[in-house]
Amino acid sequence: MQKERLYLREEYIKKIENNGIVLSELIKFVLNKWKIILILCAVFFLGCVVITFLGEDKTEDVLPQEELGAQLTEIQQKKVNDIIIENEKINKDLEVLEEYEDTLAYMNIDAYKCHVNTLQYLINSEELGGEIYEAYRTYTISGLKEIIDDKLGGEFVNPSDLVIEIGNGSQVDNQAIFKDKKSYVLVIKVVAADADMNTKLTDVVRNALEEYHKRLNSVMGKHELILLSESSYVGNDEGTKQKQIELEEKIKEKKDYIINNENLLNEDEKMFLEQLKDKDNNNIKDEPVVSVKKQGKSIVWYVMALIICVILSCIIVACYYIFIFGNRLNDSEEIMTIFDLPYIGEVSKRNLEADVSELKDEIKSMCLESASGELFVSVMTNMGHIEDYFDKIKNELVQYKMKLLFGNNISEDFESMKTARRCKNMILIFEEGKTRYKSIDSVLQRCDNWGINIIGVINIKK
Repeated sequence: MQKERLYLREEYIKKIENNGIVLSELIKFVLNKWKIILILCAVFFLGCVVITFLGEDKTEDVLPQEELGAQLTEIQQKKVNDIIIENEKINKDLEVLEEYEDTLAYMNIDAYKCHVNTLQYLINSEELGGEIYEAYRTYTISGLKEIIDDKLGGEFVNPSDLVIEIGNGSQVDNQAIFKDKKSYVLVIKVVAADADMNTKLTDVVRNALEEYHKRLNSVMGKHELILLSESSYVGNDEGTKQKQIELEEKIKEKKDYIINNENLLNEDEKMFLEQLKDKDNNNIKDEPVVSVKKQGKSIVWYVMALIICVILSCIIVACYYIFIFGNRLNDSEEIMTIFDLPYIGEVSKRNLEADVSELKDEIKSMCLESASGELFVSVMTNMGHIEDYFDKIKNELVQYKMKLLFGNNISEDFESMKTARRCKNMILIFEEGKTRYKSIDSVLQRCDNWGINIIGVINIKK
């Protein structure tokens, strides 16, 4: 029987490194990916050419002092120009925020006189209750809000901001009310400026959840979605108030930043800045302003060197982990040395029936030790017909009221996952040269998370 342990990926990687990662094998693996590397090098080379071309004649415009009354040095002019450029960027962000202030749905609501409607839904499932609840919760964050924007976006901007998933009743919180441990409560709050808008939003939410319930039934199994209660009130809403405060604070922060930037200038520089503002405001177009071209020191080579280092580091790290997780099982010894799994034995493709018969007593003994009515066999290879060779073992186990159930990789097949979680005991069948380390790693982590006991492993030889 497998002892209780926590499967740690760090230990697994360390064993892989100690077991077989040598520089020559890693280099050979990298060279086998020459097509990908060639494409990356070509893209990088083109990028360098573009950067070099754009960076060769880097210039900045300096307005001549003669055009304005204030006389500044070249350094002072550059300082003023830098602040103008930075403030222009901030002003663009500020314009977007001020547009939001005028158009966003929640900014046009009186936070002290909101129309609030709260819906409580019971989600009840015979199995996979937590997964189904998470599916609904994810839907309220993304899919539901998208539908709201599609349905009502023409009436006001970003209406989905008015619908909030504010919490849930977990299994523990509701044990006194719902004895079924797989029941959850989803709470959704709808906030609007008036009763009519609230009714429209609530109807869209209710209909969207009903449609999603029908789709989810066919994907994750039958379950109940029941509207427990629907309550409404008119009054203060802290969530809306907080959103409004946050947006107003962002606008104030941008304005303060612009003021602080200008306060960094001395009196002459401020006067120069004011003259530039007046020039823009009055649209003076008497004579074209001739800017002075100043050759700037290009930093393109520093940027290229940094990009080279980053790309090389990423390639090395990616190849290292692809090598670790992309490698395949080499022999039965790795089952015990790397993955620390209980080993039943190995069988050959050419003599499969006879080899399975030889392992019959060992498999039967391990199954009986598990003291489980059902035991799942996960076949992590494409040999789908392998179940036929276990008929003798299955017939003998029937006498002990035990049943062998066969399936595929539990990290890839949903039905196999459900069966394994029900059985709680599992035998794994690997194939040398075909089963990837990554697949084994994924299965072991799922077994550890779900409390599934691996009673043994059978290896199919090359």
